[in-house]
Amino acid sequence: MISEVVYVVLGILGSCIGLMAFYLKARSMYSKQEDIRACVEKEKIIFLELLHAFMHATNQGISQKQLYHLILHNSLVSTEGMSACFYEYFSDSKELKKVASEGLFPPLKTKIPDHLSRAEILSLIHRGEIFHYGEGIVGEVAQTLRLVVLKVDNIDGYVIHHWDDALEIKNLLISPVYFRDELWGVLAIANSVRDVPFSKNTYHLLELMTQQAGIMLHNVKHLNFQIEKSKLDFDLKLASHVQSFLLPCSDLIKLSHCDFSAYCKPAQQIGGDFYTLFKLDDDRTAFVVADVAGKGIAASLLMTTCVAHLKHCTLWYDSPAAVLKAMNKYLYAETSQEMFVTMVYCVLDTGHQTLKISRAGHECPLLVKSDLPIQKLMPQGIGLGMVPSEIFDNLLEEATYDFNPGDTCILYTDGVTEALNAQNQEFSQQNLLKVVDENRDQPPKELVQKIIESVEKFSGSDRLSDDLTLLIFR
Repeated sequence: MISEVVYVVLGILGSCIGLMAFYLKARSMYSKQEDIRACVEKEKIIFLELLHAFMHATNQGISQKQLYHLILHNSLVSTEGMSACFYEYFSDSKELKKVASEGLFPPLKTKIPDHLSRAEILSLIHRGEIFHYGEGIVGEVAQTLRLVVLKVDNIDGYVIHHWDDALEIKNLLISPVYFRDELWGVLAIANSVRDVPFSKNTYHLLELMTQQAGIMLHNVKHLNFQIEKSKLDFDLKLASHVQSFLLPCSDLIKLSHCDFSAYCKPAQQIGGDFYTLFKLDDDRTAFVVADVAGKGIAASLLMTTCVAHLKHCTLWYDSPAAVLKAMNKYLYAETSQEMFVTMVYCVLDTGHQTLKISRAGHECPLLVKSDLPIQKLMPQGIGLGMVPSEIFDNLLEEATYDFNPGDTCILYTDGVTEALNAQNQEFSQQNLLKVVDENRDQPPKELVQKIIESVEKFSGSDRLSDDLTLLIFR
C-alpha cells in the first residue's frame, strides 16, 4: 500500500517537473521572441531616424563632406561604437583616403612612433591615411563590396597595434558604401562602448545604413551639381575679389626698418592660405603666414574669419604665444576640429635685433645668416582649433632668436614643399633649402621669385596641387 502511494507521489512530482520544464522552455522562447521584436523595433526606429536625418540634410543643401560626418555620427549612435572613420574612394587614382572621422580612430596601417606626445598623436590621427584599391582590409572591403567583422581572435594581421592603449582596436566593423556601380568609400567602426564584440544585429543594421548612405550620397552629388552649376562661377569670382583685398600687397607696403616680399596663389580660384603683417611700433613688425585645412570655399571662409580675428588679437596681446593662444580659444569654440589652421606668428624687433616666433603646427620657418648653415626654427605647437586651451597652451612654445642686419627669415606653407610633379613626387623641404642656399644673397623679392620658379619647374606647370604662400623678410 505504501509503495503504491510512493509511486503515485513520484508520478505527480514527475508530471510537475515536466510541466515546469515545459513552462520554462516556453517562457525562454517567448523571452527570446520578445528580444527579437525589441531588436527589430529598435532597428526600425534607428533606420527611420537615419532616413529623416538624411532627408533633412538633403533639403538643407548639405555637402558631400558634411554628409560623411552625418553618416559617421549616426553609425556610432546606432552601433554604440567608440570611433568611426570614412575612407572616400577616388576612382581616378584608385585610392581610399581617410576624409572624416569621429572619436579617436587610430591609423590602420601606419604605426605611431612611441616617442610622440599626445598632442602629436592627435595631429597624426587627423591626417589622411590612404589605402590603394585592394590593399589591406580597407582596400579588400572596397574590392569585394562585403562587410567584414574583425574580433580579438582574428584581428591580428589586419590592423597595426599601437603602443598607446587608447588606440587599441579590439573589434572592427568595415562596410562598403556604394550605390549601383558607384563606390563611394568604406566606413569603419572601432570598438564598442560596452567593451564587447558587436552583435549580429549590429552587422545587419550597419549594412542597412551603408546601403541608404550610398543612395543619399548619389542623390546629394547630383542635386548639388545642379544647384552649384548655376551659381558657383559668380560666387567664386566675388569671393576671389574679396579675398584679394584681405591680403596686403607687398609691392605697395614699405617698412623703414626691413625689406620684405610675399607671394600667395590658391590652387583653385580661392583658397585657405594667407599672409599678413602688422606694424606694432617703430621697431617691431609682426609677420604671419597661415594655412587653413582644405581648399576652396570652406577654407576661404575660415581664412577670412581668421584674418579678421587675428587683427583683433594683435591689438590686445603683445607676444606671439599670447596671440596664438587667443586664436586657438576662438577657433576651437567656433569651428569643427576638421577645420583647423596652422600658423606661424613672428615679431621682428629691429631695435633689439631679435626675432620672436610661435608656431601652431605650421611648416618650420628658415633663418638664413651670412656664411652659416640655414637654421630651421622649430618651437613646438599644434594646429589652431584642434584641441582645447588647456592642452594647446601647455604645448605652445615661444622662441627668441638673434636677428642681425642682413639676416633673412623665410615663412611658407606646405604648398611649397608638397608641390607634386608628374611622378607624384613632392618638391620637399630639401629642395627648398637647396634653392635658398644657392640664392641666399638675393633680396627678398628676387628670392621669392627664385623659389616660385623652382617649384613650377619641378611640377612641370604653374597649376598647383595645393595653395602656395611665401613671405620673406630681411
